[in-house]
Amino acid sequence: MAKKFDFKRIGMKVAGVGVGAVAGKIADKPMANMNPKLRGIIKVGVGAVVPELMPKNEFIGAVGAGILAMGASDLYDSFTGKTGAPVSGLGAYPDNALGSPSDTALGATQDYTMTEMSGTEEYMNGIGDSE
Repeated sequence: MAKKFDFKRIGMKVAGVGVGAVAGKIADKPMANMNPKLRGIIKVGVGAVVPELMPKNEFIGAVGAGILAMGASDLYDSFTGKTGAPVSGLGAYPDNALGSPSDTALGATQDYTMTEMSGTEEYMNGIGDSE
């Protein structure tokens, strides 16, 4: 027999985790001068405690999960130093790579210079250029 999904319950869980993630991101502004590790630990703690305030409310539990997830992400970033790009190769390049960090995010199209290729300087145009 086919299992029936409770789409209202699923929707509330998705909305709760989303609200928690946004709340975790908004919390970065007042805690901007704080050590990133401490900021992550605080978010994880708040995310773990929030569901206990209203244990029968699934939405609040999902909000806590979202906050906790943002805190765990912040902790990961603080220990690895890969803020904004947790997977190698995705997101902005480090400062010493080609271009500037703001314009070299994944999907950006621009001209890159490749040097020391067979002793000469070669150019590779950005995607979509017709030169």
